[in-house]
Amino acid sequence: MSGNRRTDDERQEALDTAVDLLDLGAPAYAVVAYLRRRCGISRSAAYRDVQDAEDIRLERGYEPQNSARKSLELCQRLLVQAQLEALADGDLKVLARLSKELREGYKAMGLAIVQSDESPSFGLQAIQAQSARMQDD
Repeated sequence: MSGNRRTDDERQEALDTAVDLLDLGAPAYAVVAYLRRRCGISRSAAYRDVQDAEDIRLERGYEPQNSARKSLELCQRLLVQAQLEALADGDLKVLARLSKELREGYKAMGLAIVQSDESPSFGLQAIQAQSARMQDD
């Protein structure tokens, strides 16, 4: 959408999304990155939307209960979503990188990921399945 003006509905949708993510405790920089990717808007437009969303939240008097663990959990959910999008797009390099980030995040949260030879991780399974589908085409 870069270079084109957004409709009022498109801007309102981005603003509502920004408010929701900020309410969940997402850091502003993560919301900007999310809006840029999902809405296809420029960096400056995303920053304006986040600033406007923060103003709306202040008017409502809402401040999230934010903790490091909640932020990390939110990041993990966003990583899983990005991982699924990369899988759907067939972007194996991004999928592999996101899978690695997801594993590192789980380690940081103190969650052990048990992996045996018979049970590969989600990321590896997805990469192998997508690679096989691409070779079949």
